[in-house]
Amino acid sequence: MSDHKPYCIYRPKSASICCLNNYTETYAYAEKWRPTPTPIYFFVMLGPFFLYSCSSSQNVSKEYDVVVVGGGILGMATAREILLRHPYLKMAVLEKEKDLACHQTGHNSGVIHAGIYYKPGTLKAKLCVEGLNLAYKYFDEHSIPYKKCGKLIVATDAVEEKRLHDLNERGMKNGVKDLQMVSASMIKEIEPHCQGICGLWSPHTGIVDWAEVTRSYGKDFTERGGKIHLHFKVTSFKEAAESSLTSKGDGNKYSVSVHGKNDVVKASYILTCGGLQSDHLAQMSGGKVDPKIIPFRGEYLLLNPEKQHMIKGNIYPTYHNRFQIHNFHSLVYISLLGWMEVSGLAQMLFLL
Repeated sequence: MSDHKPYCIYRPKSASICCLNNYTETYAYAEKWRPTPTPIYFFVMLGPFFLYSCSSSQNVSKEYDVVVVGGGILGMATAREILLRHPYLKMAVLEKEKDLACHQTGHNSGVIHAGIYYKPGTLKAKLCVEGLNLAYKYFDEHSIPYKKCGKLIVATDAVEEKRLHDLNERGMKNGVKDLQMVSASMIKEIEPHCQGICGLWSPHTGIVDWAEVTRSYGKDFTERGGKIHLHFKVTSFKEAAESSLTSKGDGNKYSVSVHGKNDVVKASYILTCGGLQSDHLAQMSGGKVDPKIIPFRGEYLLLNPEKQHMIKGNIYPTYHNRFQIHNFHSLVYISLLGWMEVSGLAQMLFLL
């Protein structure tokens, strides 16, 4: 999809299944697909977090207009936004675990990014900047705890200094608020125990617990009539036989059956938002083998409580090449619980 086009739900010619995957960019398998006569447009936005009610998927036999497979932040945000825009729809979310946000959404650095790194003019850059503003606005309106601790990107030599100026220019083009280059002495004012020849300061970068945000989507979703079925691991999608116009069957309206281990849910439209399982769900729903998910594992270390006073917020080194994963940052940040983590390593996982 182009960076300048809104995402929409696509309907295959032979089945009503859509795949929305967590790649570097969001892909939809559009080959041989056509937009529905009344496509539903959506953007993934941030939301609140509270408790939510849901049901276990024992002996489920339900019919829905739209079913979202995947209870991570992308799946819940998508389901919530569709229901907000189209409250007449009967919707459900299927999640294989015992709770929402059990995988990627609940295992990350929790950073609220400001939009410094993304290529200017791309949808990713635009949504990152807008998403930060919307997130803080929502958090404030709903008393959601977060820390706007800022982010300091540090250069230690002349080569890194040039790259830092390039990052500053990119961030300015993206519209990152209050971004500024700082001197070595200013680095000490922001982070007294940090050393560098210069830095790039992003005061509006923050941290929040995205798993709690996702659970708030669940509460918001169910309060508006949506259903969440936990312990529902999708095993297959099956297209119902098309009913004649005079028959009493539901093959035309609920054309896809989503099968779990012991359960079946029928729907007119399916969206899969499966995180690291996106490629498997894509193939299961008729997509091609490629692109495949290549997972990376991040390792986190807790900073000794006696040393926690030495760090105030996020500290990033300047990247040495355009492949950030090859030279991953050692970021340190304050969590909502008051302790700090050091993200020291990202490793590519080869699945044989």
